[in-house]
Amino acid sequence: MARKKGFDYFDAMLELAVITEEAALALKTIVMNYDWETVGQQAEEIRGLEKAGDEKVDEIMTELHRSFITPIEREDIAMITDCIDDVLDGINAIPFLLKNFVVTAMRPKTEEMVQHIYEASQGLRVVVEEFPKFKNSKTLGQMIVKVNDIEEQGDHLYGCLILDLFSNEKDVLEVVKWKNVYEKLEKIIDQCETTVDMIAALVIKNS
Repeated sequence: MARKKGFDYFDAMLELAVITEEAALALKTIVMNYDWETVGQQAEEIRGLEKAGDEKVDEIMTELHRSFITPIEREDIAMITDCIDDVLDGINAIPFLLKNFVVTAMRPKTEEMVQHIYEASQGLRVVVEEFPKFKNSKTLGQMIVKVNDIEEQGDHLYGCLILDLFSNEKDVLEVVKWKNVYEKLEKIIDQCETTVDMIAALVIKNS
């Protein structure tokens, strides 16, 4: 494969973040209109996005190995790419988890957790978009703070959901299923926060 002239790492990372936001929206749609009979089919849409994300990751990593000069340190580009990919992988795993755990109906407030994921993915996309122009961006810092706020809200909701689960659910199997689901959802939001915090650190490093 011929090397791309003038490869834009920032644009490539943004494309990966956009794919991740699209996957988060698809997950939100699945949960808001949940139907266990069709969740496996719906999961294929996210799987397709995850595959597109993997291709973008491969493209970035290939260019990193070929390039002599990069806009920021290659290790930092690799870290941001890996972190965004972790968010996408986490989103991709949820519908298959619901299908394999035979989750036939959503528990109350699960959609709120998924809404936090979607909003965090939106914030992540904006942060990645603003990163190349961090010296003049008025949005970057605000969005990093917003994603951190979303993570705090998600963490609080996670605690409430776990408390309710262990306090009120009598079916041990349901407790096991939903504890796992809640943990995976909360981890996705954490990964969004980790990524924007990493970018915040890189802003300081490159200032």
